[in-house]
Amino acid sequence: MSQAIAKVNYKKGNVTYESESFMSEKYNTYVYKMSTLEKTPFSCRVTMERKQDAYTSALNDDTLVLNGIITYKDGEMYGKGDEGMCFSGLLKVVTDGKTASDKKSISVVNATYIIIFATFSLCKIYFTSFT
Repeated sequence: MSQAIAKVNYKKGNVTYESESFMSEKYNTYVYKMSTLEKTPFSCRVTMERKQDAYTSALNDDTLVLNGIITYKDGEMYGKGDEGMCFSGLLKVVTDGKTASDKKSISVVNATYIIIFATFSLCKIYFTSFT
């Protein structure tokens, strides 16, 4: 398969919602679009979270960044401790609605569509002891 777009339509009340998504390998970007076919405005909240080893912050009213590092303790399952993987994500919201951010999310109000662009990267970190 060289091209694919996942597409779903569903109805809630008198409003038909359409969501589409795809992954661009060339740009290492996930793209998600949600819209209403009748151009009926909707509101939503967008965030990027992980329960541990990471933090999310808003760069401005339409962009979030997620950064983290996974560290391991010494143990049979992991080997010698202090080795981990760092990761980072960047999420941008494009919409015809109004956006506002708090520290960890973006609120979208009165939109007829929202497009989310998300990209992620990984790296391996090797810690050394300073003692």
